[in-house]
This record gives sequence, C-alpha cells and structure tokens, in this order.
Amino acid sequence: MVIDVNHVIQVFFIFNKIYFDLFLFFFLLAFWGEPNKIGGRCSPCECNSNIDPYDWNACDQQTGRCVNCLNNTAGQMCERCRDWFYGDAIRAKNCAPCSCSQCGSLRCDQMSGRCQCKSGVTGVTCDVCLENHYGYHACSDEGCKPCSCGLGSIGPSCDLYTGQCQCKPGVGGRYKLI
Repeated sequence: MVIDVNHVIQVFFIFNKIYFDLFLFFFLLAFWGEPNKIGGRCSPCECNSNIDPYDWNACDQQTGRCVNCLNNTAGQMCERCRDWFYGDAIRAKNCAPCSCSQCGSLRCDQMSGRCQCKSGVTGVTCDVCLENHYGYHACSDEGCKPCSCGLGSIGPSCDLYTGQCQCKPGVGGRYKLI
C-alpha cells in the first residue's frame, strides 16, 4: 500500500480547518470552556439572556462568569439589576434607573426601587436633611449631621449648609453654648 503524502496533508488541513471553524463558531457565539484539551468541551454562557449571544467576550472563556451584561444587569450570571437600578433582571428584563439621590442614599433596593437613606437624611428619594440636621450639600458618606445648638440658641435648628445656630440676643459663638 502506497500512502500519498500530499493527500494525507490535504486531509489533515481539511480536518483542522473544520475543527478550527467549529471552534470559532462556538466561541463567537458566547461559549466558554476548553475544547482544545482532551475531554474538554464548550458550554454556552448562562447569563439569563442578558448578553449579546454573538459577543465572544460576553463571558469569561475559562470560568463562564458573565462579564458583558446588557439591559442594566449585573452579577455572575447577569441575574440582578446593576447598582442604582431596579426591576426584574431575569423574567421581565425591566431594570430601570432608581430615583434615589445618590448623595443621600446608601442604596436602592434592586427589586422595589425603594431608597435607603443615609443617617440624618429623609424623603422618598433621600434628598433632604431631617429636621435639625445640616450638610446635605456636602454629599458625604455620613449623610446629614445633627445641629448642635446649645442653650444660647433661639432653637434647635441650624443653617442647612454651615450648621451655624441662630443666637439669642447677647450670645455669640457657633453653637451658642452658655
């Protein structure tokens, strides 16, 4: 039996081209795995249909973790709305921006959109200091600070920006302590 080396080389290249084309096809369609290893396989990215199925970078090629989530979703499987968005990321796919003020909110509930206010902050959207508090404009991690008005003040309220208390006649100082 005579083996035609040119024929063997052609068959080898045809087989490799088919294998390479299949490899590209699977990885161009958001798959992950290691099909080039013995016993390896490709698996589809499981991202709750919140990725572009033609984006080969939609999930990590080694772990399958979703990385390019769409529709304002996030998570290892694009299973939740991203920060400051709320809704149903899996069934309704309706993640929408929260109305919470990020200056006055700790977070936005990703299912209901309800705002969780920082200390000393109030309002449906966490956009104003509680009574007798100040400093919302500073947008600090602590929220609004309580006024520290003393006995020499007209009342417990202070300036919303500076925290300065209003003095009784004849009294001076920031907090009006006597």
